[in-house]
Amino acid sequence: MQLRGVSQGFRALILGAAAGGGLPQWNYGCRDDLLARQGEIAPQTQSSLAVTGGGRRWAILDVSPDVREQFTRTPALHPTGQRELPLSSVLVTLADRIDGADLVFFDGTLWQDDDMRLTGVGVKTGKRMGHMSMSGSDGSMAAFAPLDIDRKVYVHMNKTNPVFRPDGPERAAAEAAGWTIGQDGMEIEL
Repeated sequence: MQLRGVSQGFRALILGAAAGGGLPQWNYGCRDDLLARQGEIAPQTQSSLAVTGGGRRWAILDVSPDVREQFTRTPALHPTGQRELPLSSVLVTLADRIDGADLVFFDGTLWQDDDMRLTGVGVKTGKRMGHMSMSGSDGSMAAFAPLDIDRKVYVHMNKTNPVFRPDGPERAAAEAAGWTIGQDGMEIEL
């Protein structure tokens, strides 16, 4: 999506929504990689966010290896002079207080803890890698359910996560729980 004009409020732009390697990942052939190569689900670059309070200066959250592609397709981040960018900072973390927040971006690496094993791309579980699954009684959808958050967006989804499939039951369940599935180029304004 292209950004137009200058907003006076907070805006967030998802530069990349997929976990490491993007979707499809060059050296993987799991179901979602194949679907992305066939054009059945949208390809995604590696997770990164741009945020602004007024549209002129931006902060980048977790710059990904796909930064060149992401900046090229995002006019708001193009150089404003020969060696000038509209960037103020590169941030590593978000605020730790989320209850009552207007907007939260959250790691959606796995739908369930054993996604990688079930799809044949690895043996590690999400918990072993330090990730919280989206689904299940101990997943992020359940953990966020009692919190007062206006908008919840999943980013950093692994290629094994079936939530990428627009018509799948996992996408429907996440959306029914009040989540937006981040996509490259998605812009969010508050």
